Amino acid sequence: MQSQEIYEVPALDVDKAIRVVQEYVRELEEQKPEELTEKQVTALTKSAEGLISSIQSETPSKSVKPKPSFLGDIGFSSETEGIFGAGYR
Repeated sequence: MQSQEIYEVPALDVDKAIRVVQEYVRELEEQKPEELTEKQVTALTKSAEGLISSIQSETPSKSVKPKPSFLGDIGFSSETEGIFGAGYR
């Protein structure tokens, strides 16, 4: 039996991917390549914008706020919550 190599796929840098696609859209809009019709430029631009939206919708927000705890809801400070431990969250 032959062994197979397992390739590691690096994680996608979401911010970089979005910037690259946005730059592509800017270039399309600014240069309007002579080889492409206006309709083709519009279709490519819409596809790229859809790709950006898809990436953003599948990416967890960086500004996720922690879920408030029961003790916090009833007015106790986070210092008081520390006394009771994480099990009371």
